[in-house]
Amino acid sequence: MIVELVGHSEQQPRLVGGIYGKGSAVGQTPSPHDVYLESLCTVAVDADGIRSLVDRVEPRQGVYIAASQIVRIDLLPPGASATIES
Repeated sequence: MIVELVGHSEQQPRLVGGIYGKGSAVGQTPSPHDVYLESLCTVAVDADGIRSLVDRVEPRQGVYIAASQIVRIDLLPPGASATIES
């Protein structure tokens, strides 16, 4: 999963990558919810704007993201990347 945070720009990237798994959490209603990812990952963006997860951060750690800071969430299947339109 790649989460774009409020204030993200090319000059000031604000992207959080992580693994959404059994130890993760998010609400189930249509309203905005906080997200907890069980494993934090680094995110890369190539020259074409394609975002991808690179590596898990070591030592492994989870990350909490407040709903008020989330602009966009990209769900990626294992081994995939996301093309992001500006």
